[in-house]
Amino acid sequence: MNATMFQRLFKLTDASGVYWSLWAELRFYLLIAILVIVGVTYRRVLVFGGVWLAAVVIAGQLENPVVDEIVMPKYAPYFVAGMALYLIHKHGNAWLPWLYVLAGYGLSWESALGRVHSRIDAAGFKNMPVTDVGVIVTITLIFAATALVALGLVRLRPSRLLTALGGTTYPLYLFHSVIAVALIPLLVGDLPPWAVVTITTLTAVVVSYLVYSFAERPIQRLLKPRRSPQTTSAPVVQVEKGVGAITL
Repeated sequence: MNATMFQRLFKLTDASGVYWSLWAELRFYLLIAILVIVGVTYRRVLVFGGVWLAAVVIAGQLENPVVDEIVMPKYAPYFVAGMALYLIHKHGNAWLPWLYVLAGYGLSWESALGRVHSRIDAAGFKNMPVTDVGVIVTITLIFAATALVALGLVRLRPSRLLTALGGTTYPLYLFHSVIAVALIPLLVGDLPPWAVVTITTLTAVVVSYLVYSFAERPIQRLLKPRRSPQTTSAPVVQVEKGVGAITL
Protein backbone atom coordinates (compact mmCIF):
# COMPACT_ATOMS: atom_id res chain seq x y z
CA MET A 1 0.00 0.00 0.00
CA ASN A 2 2.93 2.36 0.64
CA ALA A 3 3.87 1.99 -3.03
CA THR A 4 0.57 3.68 -3.94
CA MET A 5 1.36 6.61 -1.58
CA PHE A 6 -2.22 6.42 -0.28
CA GLN A 7 -1.38 4.47 2.88
CA ARG A 8 -2.40 7.28 5.23
CA LEU A 9 -5.84 7.43 3.64
CA PHE A 10 -6.35 3.88 4.93
CA LYS A 11 -4.72 4.63 8.33
CA LEU A 12 -1.74 2.39 7.59
CA THR A 13 1.77 2.94 8.92
CA ASP A 14 4.32 4.64 6.69
CA ALA A 15 7.06 2.31 5.48
CA SER A 16 9.51 5.12 6.22
CA GLY A 17 9.02 8.03 8.60
CA VAL A 18 9.51 10.65 5.88
CA TYR A 19 6.64 9.26 3.81
CA TRP A 20 4.24 11.38 5.88
CA SER A 21 4.70 14.21 3.37
CA LEU A 22 3.53 12.18 0.37
CA TRP A 23 -0.11 12.21 1.45
CA ALA A 24 0.04 15.99 1.94
CA GLU A 25 1.62 16.41 -1.50
CA LEU A 26 -0.99 14.23 -3.19
CA ARG A 27 -3.85 16.18 -1.63
CA PHE A 28 -2.21 19.42 -2.77
CA TYR A 29 -2.00 18.10 -6.34
CA LEU A 30 -5.66 17.09 -6.23
CA LEU A 31 -6.68 20.59 -5.13
CA ILE A 32 -4.48 22.17 -7.80
CA ALA A 33 -6.04 19.84 -10.38
CA ILE A 34 -9.36 21.55 -9.70
CA LEU A 35 -7.76 24.94 -10.34
CA VAL A 36 -6.14 23.66 -13.55
CA ILE A 37 -9.49 22.32 -14.80
CA VAL A 38 -11.13 25.70 -14.15
CA GLY A 39 -8.19 27.50 -15.74
CA VAL A 40 -5.08 29.02 -14.18
CA THR A 41 -4.94 32.80 -14.20
CA TYR A 42 -3.34 35.30 -11.85
CA ARG A 43 -6.68 36.32 -10.37
CA ARG A 44 -7.94 32.77 -9.98
CA VAL A 45 -4.78 31.73 -8.15
CA LEU A 46 -5.33 34.64 -5.76
CA VAL A 47 -8.97 33.65 -5.23
CA PHE A 48 -7.91 30.03 -4.72
CA GLY A 49 -5.30 31.02 -2.14
CA GLY A 50 -7.67 33.35 -0.31
CA VAL A 51 -10.40 30.73 -0.09
CA TRP A 52 -7.87 28.15 1.11
CA LEU A 53 -6.57 30.43 3.88
CA ALA A 54 -10.13 31.20 5.00
CA ALA A 55 -10.88 27.47 5.02
CA VAL A 56 -7.84 26.92 7.26
CA VAL A 57 -9.24 29.36 9.85
CA ILE A 58 -12.69 27.76 9.66
CA ALA A 59 -11.25 24.24 9.92
CA GLY A 60 -9.45 25.27 13.09
CA GLN A 61 -12.80 26.11 14.66
CA LEU A 62 -14.65 23.03 13.40
CA GLU A 63 -12.01 20.44 14.36
CA ASN A 64 -13.61 17.97 11.95
CA PRO A 65 -11.25 15.19 10.77
CA VAL A 66 -12.82 15.00 7.30
CA VAL A 67 -12.51 18.76 6.79
CA ASP A 68 -8.92 18.63 8.05
CA GLU A 69 -8.06 15.94 5.49
CA ILE A 70 -9.33 18.15 2.68
CA VAL A 71 -8.19 21.59 3.86
CA MET A 72 -4.88 20.48 5.44
CA PRO A 73 -4.65 23.27 8.05
CA LYS A 74 -1.18 22.07 9.13
CA TYR A 75 0.34 22.43 5.67
CA ALA A 76 -1.87 24.86 3.75
CA PRO A 77 -0.05 27.99 5.06
CA TYR A 78 3.19 26.80 3.45
CA PHE A 79 1.50 25.89 0.16
CA VAL A 80 -0.39 29.20 -0.13
CA ALA A 81 2.64 31.28 0.83
CA GLY A 82 4.72 29.44 -1.77
CA MET A 83 2.10 30.08 -4.46
CA ALA A 84 1.95 33.76 -3.51
CA LEU A 85 5.75 34.12 -3.63
CA TYR A 86 5.76 32.58 -7.10
CA LEU A 87 3.19 35.15 -8.24
CA ILE A 88 5.42 37.89 -6.84
CA HIS A 89 8.41 36.38 -8.65
CA LYS A 90 6.60 36.16 -12.00
CA HIS A 91 4.36 39.24 -11.93
CA GLY A 92 6.09 41.69 -9.59
CA ASN A 93 5.18 43.19 -6.25
CA ALA A 94 1.52 43.52 -5.31
CA TRP A 95 -0.02 43.94 -1.87
CA LEU A 96 -2.41 40.95 -1.97
CA PRO A 97 0.18 38.21 -2.61
CA TRP A 98 2.31 39.69 0.19
CA LEU A 99 -0.73 39.57 2.46
CA TYR A 100 -1.00 35.84 1.69
CA VAL A 101 2.69 35.39 2.49
CA LEU A 102 2.28 37.14 5.85
CA ALA A 103 -0.87 35.14 6.63
CA GLY A 104 0.89 31.90 5.75
CA TYR A 105 3.84 32.92 7.90
CA GLY A 106 1.62 33.62 10.90
CA LEU A 107 -0.45 30.46 10.53
CA SER A 108 2.68 28.36 10.09
CA TRP A 109 3.78 29.25 13.64
CA GLU A 110 0.85 27.39 15.18
CA SER A 111 1.28 24.48 12.80
CA ALA A 112 5.02 24.08 13.40
CA LEU A 113 4.85 24.59 17.16
CA GLY A 114 2.02 22.08 17.51
CA ARG A 115 3.93 19.46 15.53
CA VAL A 116 7.14 19.98 17.52
CA HIS A 117 5.29 19.92 20.85
CA SER A 118 3.70 16.57 19.98
CA ARG A 119 7.10 15.09 19.21
CA ILE A 120 8.64 16.47 22.39
CA ASP A 121 5.76 14.98 24.38
CA ALA A 122 6.46 11.61 22.76
CA ALA A 123 10.26 11.61 22.99
CA GLY A 124 10.92 13.94 25.91
CA PHE A 125 12.66 17.32 25.81
CA LYS A 126 16.03 15.70 26.64
CA ASN A 127 15.87 13.64 23.45
CA MET A 128 14.44 16.49 21.37
CA PRO A 129 15.66 19.77 22.90
CA VAL A 130 13.83 22.14 20.54
CA THR A 131 12.56 25.42 21.97
CA ASP A 132 9.66 27.51 20.72
CA VAL A 133 12.07 30.33 19.91
CA GLY A 134 14.16 27.95 17.81
CA VAL A 135 11.08 26.89 15.83
CA ILE A 136 9.97 30.49 15.18
CA VAL A 137 13.47 31.58 14.15
CA THR A 138 13.72 28.64 11.74
CA ILE A 139 10.34 29.41 10.15
CA THR A 140 11.29 33.08 9.86
CA LEU A 141 14.60 32.32 8.16
CA ILE A 142 12.94 29.96 5.66
CA PHE A 143 10.28 32.52 4.72
CA ALA A 144 12.87 35.31 4.49
CA ALA A 145 15.20 33.29 2.28
CA THR A 146 12.35 32.27 -0.03
CA ALA A 147 11.12 35.86 -0.24
CA LEU A 148 14.59 37.09 -1.22
CA VAL A 149 14.70 34.51 -4.02
CA ALA A 150 11.20 35.47 -5.19
CA LEU A 151 12.24 39.13 -5.33
CA GLY A 152 15.32 38.23 -7.36
CA LEU A 153 17.67 39.56 -4.69
CA VAL A 154 19.37 36.18 -4.32
CA ARG A 155 20.44 34.46 -7.52
CA LEU A 156 22.93 31.73 -8.32
CA ARG A 157 24.35 31.13 -11.75
CA PRO A 158 23.20 27.82 -13.25
CA SER A 159 25.84 25.10 -13.15
CA ARG A 160 26.07 21.34 -13.38
CA LEU A 161 27.06 21.18 -9.72
CA LEU A 162 23.98 23.08 -8.58
CA THR A 163 21.78 20.97 -10.85
CA ALA A 164 23.23 17.78 -9.36
CA LEU A 165 22.81 19.09 -5.82
CA GLY A 166 19.23 20.07 -6.58
CA GLY A 167 18.51 16.64 -8.03
CA THR A 168 20.02 15.02 -4.96
CA THR A 169 17.80 16.82 -2.46
CA TYR A 170 14.70 14.63 -2.81
CA PRO A 171 16.51 11.27 -2.65
CA LEU A 172 18.35 12.71 0.36
CA TYR A 173 15.03 13.53 1.97
CA LEU A 174 13.76 10.00 1.36
CA PHE A 175 16.89 8.10 2.39
CA HIS A 176 18.59 10.17 5.10
CA SER A 177 16.68 8.58 7.97
CA VAL A 178 17.21 5.05 6.66
CA ILE A 179 20.95 5.62 6.33
CA ALA A 180 21.12 7.27 9.76
CA VAL A 181 19.35 4.35 11.42
CA ALA A 182 21.72 1.91 9.72
CA LEU A 183 25.00 3.76 10.34
CA ILE A 184 24.75 5.66 13.61
CA PRO A 185 24.40 2.58 15.90
CA LEU A 186 27.49 1.08 14.24
CA LEU A 187 29.59 4.23 14.64
CA VAL A 188 28.54 5.53 18.05
CA GLY A 189 31.03 4.63 20.77
CA ASP A 190 34.03 4.10 18.53
CA LEU A 191 34.04 7.62 17.05
CA PRO A 192 33.44 11.12 18.41
CA PRO A 193 30.01 12.64 17.69
CA TRP A 194 31.31 15.06 15.03
CA ALA A 195 32.83 12.14 13.10
CA VAL A 196 29.60 10.15 13.32
CA VAL A 197 27.64 13.12 11.95
CA THR A 198 30.15 13.77 9.19
CA ILE A 199 30.36 10.16 7.99
CA THR A 200 26.59 9.67 8.13
CA THR A 201 25.89 12.92 6.28
CA LEU A 202 28.44 12.29 3.53
CA THR A 203 27.19 8.71 3.07
CA ALA A 204 23.61 9.93 2.78
CA VAL A 205 24.59 12.55 0.18
CA VAL A 206 26.62 10.07 -1.89
CA VAL A 207 23.88 7.43 -1.84
CA SER A 208 21.28 10.05 -2.77
CA TYR A 209 23.40 11.27 -5.68
CA LEU A 210 23.75 7.69 -6.95
CA VAL A 211 19.98 7.26 -6.77
CA TYR A 212 19.51 10.51 -8.66
CA SER A 213 22.08 9.58 -11.34
CA PHE A 214 21.29 5.92 -11.89
CA ALA A 215 17.60 5.69 -11.00
CA GLU A 216 15.78 9.00 -11.28
CA ARG A 217 17.42 10.42 -14.40
CA PRO A 218 17.16 7.23 -16.50
CA ILE A 219 13.51 6.83 -15.49
CA GLN A 220 12.81 10.49 -16.32
CA ARG A 221 14.36 10.05 -19.77
CA LEU A 222 12.32 6.90 -20.30
CA LEU A 223 9.05 8.60 -19.39
CA LYS A 224 9.77 11.88 -21.18
CA PRO A 225 7.23 12.51 -23.97
CA ARG A 226 8.76 12.17 -27.41
CA ARG A 227 7.65 14.36 -30.31
CA SER A 228 6.99 13.00 -33.71
CA PRO A 229 9.73 13.80 -36.25
CA GLN A 230 7.06 15.47 -38.39
CA THR A 231 6.28 17.94 -35.59
CA THR A 232 8.46 20.97 -36.22
CA SER A 233 6.27 23.85 -35.11
CA ALA A 234 7.22 25.52 -31.85
CA PRO A 235 4.61 25.97 -29.12
CA VAL A 236 2.91 29.33 -29.09
CA VAL A 237 2.71 31.14 -25.76
CA GLN A 238 0.15 33.91 -25.39
CA VAL A 239 -0.19 36.04 -22.25
CA GLU A 240 -3.31 38.12 -21.73
CA LYS A 241 -2.26 41.44 -20.19
CA GLY A 242 -4.08 42.46 -17.05
CA VAL A 243 -5.46 38.99 -16.46
CA GLY A 244 -2.38 36.83 -16.23
CA ALA A 245 -3.84 33.96 -18.24
CA ILE A 246 -1.22 31.89 -20.01
CA THR A 247 -2.15 29.57 -22.86
CA LEU A 248 0.10 27.13 -24.68
